[in-house]
Amino acid sequence: MPHAPLRWQAGLLFSLLTAAQWGLVPVLLKALQPLLGTYTLIWFRLIVPAIAVGIYLLIARRELAWRPLLEPRNLFLLAIVIGGFLGNYIFFMLGLQHITPDASQVIGQLGPLSLLVGGIFIFKEPFTPLQWLGLGTAILGMGLFFHRSLFTLQIDSYAIGILWITLAGILWGTFGLAHKALSRVLHAQQSLLIVYVIGALIFLPTTEFNRVHSLTTFEIAMLTWMSLSTALAYVTLASAMA
Repeated sequence: MPHAPLRWQAGLLFSLLTAAQWGLVPVLLKALQPLLGTYTLIWFRLIVPAIAVGIYLLIARRELAWRPLLEPRNLFLLAIVIGGFLGNYIFFMLGLQHITPDASQVIGQLGPLSLLVGGIFIFKEPFTPLQWLGLGTAILGMGLFFHRSLFTLQIDSYAIGILWITLAGILWGTFGLAHKALSRVLHAQQSLLIVYVIGALIFLPTTEFNRVHSLTTFEIAMLTWMSLSTALAYVTLASAMA
């Protein structure tokens, strides 16, 4: 197909944009977590993307089909998408309480790696020997980065943080695989909008809005950028997976 190389390059570009945005998010979360609390931050990470994606779909005037959600298989996939997405947010925030943002990003790569491996075995995606070498190198690098915690039996705060981030990565990979399968019958942004809205409703009772009033202008700017970056990152991710 003449357009295959172009689509591959576009997918790579969207993946790089996603990685660049996610690289900054843990730093902002770590700085804002003591000020707003875990669940208030999660709510903002859900409500802002919900509004942004909702406006985008209205402006684009896409003809969205909701009927596929009536099928039991698609409802099951949607439940996995919601559970994996929200679980990733919760455990990632718990992990950030114990480890640094840079460490969380390294161990958090288990999410994309599990999505990659799942795509090979579930969706039968092609994988070359060079790509297998790259995957092995990434896993080896992660092992070397955390070798002191992995090969000791000491259960300290750092080890607990690694455990939470690892679980968050696995849940993200589960979300990604289910979302990729669901995107065959639903528009990618359509399913993400459902996740954002349901998640925002779930975390609304735990949100402490009074904490926002104590933020400085710079901290509000950080919160705004972090929330918008979260939305944009999943837009570029969905485009990359397409």
